Amino acid sequence: MSDGPYRTLPMPKPWKTLAKCADLAGFSAENVQGAVCPALSADWHAGVPDGLVRQLRTVLDGGTTGTLFPEQRVQDLGVLRGKAPSPMAALLIDCAGQALADGFDGDAALRAATEAALRERALAGARQVEEHYRRRVDADRTDNVRCRLEAAIGTAPIARLAGELLGEQPRAVSRAPAKHDGLDEGVPL
Repeated sequence: MSDGPYRTLPMPKPWKTLAKCADLAGFSAENVQGAVCPALSADWHAGVPDGLVRQLRTVLDGGTTGTLFPEQRVQDLGVLRGKAPSPMAALLIDCAGQALADGFDGDAALRAATEAALRERALAGARQVEEHYRRRVDADRTDNVRCRLEAAIGTAPIARLAGELLGEQPRAVSRAPAKHDGLDEGVPL
């Protein structure tokens, strides 16, 4: 007997943990929500080098051209996009361009871009989990996983995570959901 479709999910371990929490009824909504940020943080650390964040900060602050030539920032973002080392980095750069178009500037643009990139990555990851479940289990179970993931992503503290990743806020300790293995511990009734 299989331990569940989350075992064969072709994603990093934090995403498997998130899928497991969303799949199993023994995990509360808070447990599922608590697994969202570690998965996003792992994707960020694997795909966005610190040097890219510094380069983005320079471009969004106006760089060497200041604010005299705002169209130069769009071109600089295009150059960075061409050198993006990962899909997560490319997503961040695209979101930075959108933040500039929305009227953000400097650190506010970088913060808005980071939040948007994390939210888009969370939704893309949830779709990937759902697709995997659609191939492995019945539709009702897949729909339940999708609903729990959507609710968790909607309530997860992604804005706080963006601040932590950019070094604006101290890092919160993120842990995997607690295991309940005692006789009196189990699914709440």
